[in-house]
Amino acid sequence: MKRPLPVLLALLALSCASAQDAYFGLHVDVVGSPDPGSVAPLGGLQLGGPLLDGVELRASGFVLVLVNFLQVDLLYWQRLSDTLRGYAGGGPDVLLLAFTDGPALGVHGTAGVEYRTGSLIGLFAEVQPIFVVSGPYTGFGTFFGKLNLGVNFHF
Repeated sequence: MKRPLPVLLALLALSCASAQDAYFGLHVDVVGSPDPGSVAPLGGLQLGGPLLDGVELRASGFVLVLVNFLQVDLLYWQRLSDTLRGYAGGGPDVLLLAFTDGPALGVHGTAGVEYRTGSLIGLFAEVQPIFVVSGPYTGFGTFFGKLNLGVNFHF
């Protein structure tokens, strides 16, 4: 499981470097855990770029001392105006918790909007429901969600 991850990120970085309108972003995530009333703010990074017209691939995640989270999205986007675009999609999740035997695996959906302030900067907001299917400290069917706010730097 550890070897395919760096390869996937390297391929994504290389494809984004050569793609027009690729982006690098910073985001703050508010994660609602399965425990009622429990939320945690986290910071993360993302890298993405177009695959086809209206379709892009994005990898994002955050790393903390005890928690590491990686997501890959396949997103379909639609221009809503000259400065606003909406997008939806989803993909797999890998959650590595400290002091556990292995990763928690899941799938998520993504729905969001990005406002482009110019040709280089975009502000975005999105929601992500996450369904954990296997892993330590989780039973099949654990469900939680994230609210992500951030900025993308397009190149």
